[in-house]
Amino acid sequence: MQSVVTEWTADDPSANTFSGTHREIFRYGFGTYTHAVQQIDFNPTAKPGDEDYGLLYMAVGDGGIALDSDIPLDLSEPGGKLFRIDPLGDNGPKGQYGIPASNPFVGEEGALGEIYALGMRDPHRFAWDPEGGNEMYLGHIGQRALEAVYEVEKGDNYGWPEREGPFRFDPDTQCALFPLPPDDAKYGYEYPVAAYDHDPPYNWPCNSDSGNALSGGQVYRGDAHPELQGKYIFGDLVNGEVLSTETDEMQRGAERAPITEVQLFNEDGDRMRMSDFVGDGRVDLRFGADAEGELYLLAKANGKIWKVTDVKPAVPSEVSDAVADNLVAHWDFEHPFAVDGTKEQDQGSANTLLDLLNGGEDMRVADGAFPGSNNSVQSQQVNPDAVGNDDWKAGVWD
Repeated sequence: MQSVVTEWTADDPSANTFSGTHREIFRYGFGTYTHAVQQIDFNPTAKPGDEDYGLLYMAVGDGGIALDSDIPLDLSEPGGKLFRIDPLGDNGPKGQYGIPASNPFVGEEGALGEIYALGMRDPHRFAWDPEGGNEMYLGHIGQRALEAVYEVEKGDNYGWPEREGPFRFDPDTQCALFPLPPDDAKYGYEYPVAAYDHDPPYNWPCNSDSGNALSGGQVYRGDAHPELQGKYIFGDLVNGEVLSTETDEMQRGAERAPITEVQLFNEDGDRMRMSDFVGDGRVDLRFGADAEGELYLLAKANGKIWKVTDVKPAVPSEVSDAVADNLVAHWDFEHPFAVDGTKEQDQGSANTLLDLLNGGEDMRVADGAFPGSNNSVQSQQVNPDAVGNDDWKAGVWD
């Protein structure tokens, strides 16, 4: 697979039909079909005279081959890096773009001057805080253990594949290891300001895909919803879970900021999940903001865009405090396992998948059993007059 960046110049930008010219700026061939160039963007907070003004950032993935190589840590290779280039310059390869003199590795022997930060697996989405210190936040998709948000500064090294977030990574088992080595400081790795682990269910191996992939978000600075002011809103790409954390708690070198799940509601006030809005267990969630800073959610699964129009307090847990401490497992049938919709995720401390047998996803029916719920599980005897094992049932066993 190849990622190609082109520049298009319109004769009349307001015309309904394009007329003009285009040219190729950048092309890079990857060894596989994953983790390519995920996003290109200009820093919208930069003003004329700022170092960043007019410079294009490019999130270049590792091509899916870093389990067998150290390409993301190799300054002579593009893979696993964040690039910053000048589309109007001409001192880059073949004069197609410029390499800013302020980039951190310019002049270093054997290093690509385009590199702004390195040591990444799949730098998926990045955005700048329109206020505060205009910090840049990057959502980084991990391998098997951790999904991370980094505050990006020039010259950062996030350590992949030696590190997955703040843990040592073992390529043989594809599991995270701890503690860090005693001499960790000498590597100069920068660790996440917010992160969540894959927390695989008890009956699911740690080195198997558990359906988590972080989708980088937006810092809310709009006026319509003061309750969201200063929150970084992001989520899980696969299952569509929407999350938030506070920008004033996302501090480099400090404890990772706590993360809160954001409940979603439709216009009638019914609690929903993004998978309910989309009608698919895999959402492919993205986030955006308009010129006024208002928040949008996008789903690649069905190509729709939603605007956040209201904010209200979350519905309390369906489990009462009186039993919560002793309730080791419970399923509400609102949480299909992202990797396999025939399994339901445990909402209790046991963290054990429930199997929906024979009927699979059809057993999860739209019939809420309690206020705020949307689904119930249906069991049935399929053929009462025939001996067999095709009856719909749900359970856990080992």
